[in-house]
Amino acid sequence: MINIAIESVIIGDRAGDSETFSPVELSLASELISVKDLIYRTVKKQIEQHLKKEKQSETVQQMFNRQYLSDNEIKKKSEEGAIQVPSQKKLKPALIINIDREYQRAINCFDGNIYKLLIDGETMEDLEQTISLTPKSKIIFIRLTPLIGG
Repeated sequence: MINIAIESVIIGDRAGDSETFSPVELSLASELISVKDLIYRTVKKQIEQHLKKEKQSETVQQMFNRQYLSDNEIKKKSEEGAIQVPSQKKLKPALIINIDREYQRAINCFDGNIYKLLIDGETMEDLEQTISLTPKSKIIFIRLTPLIGG
């Protein structure tokens, strides 16, 4: 059994009301895991942890909406002149959080380079890649926000 900590950050957030995910800790049976499975377990743990803390699925859903902005949302915002992480005040809450839907959004964002997954300073590129983790492994999900005009 191995325990690892995972951090999530948003770079370039100008919404001013940013609430990001608290670090989560995963317990794994083995030190070997695929990138895809690591993403699934992280999303699941984020949902569980925040529902326990917040007890309001609307707030947690809004956090996922901010973390995993889709390509269509990025294109729409680009046409409006600025790509910014949406303000929580402007997001419409969803009543039920679906782990599989949020996992698929996270996979789509990984494939679209909307966020990066760094493990011990190395950027993960392949969902099928198997990685070896230790309790000291540094795992960070970095949500990228495009700069205005670029």
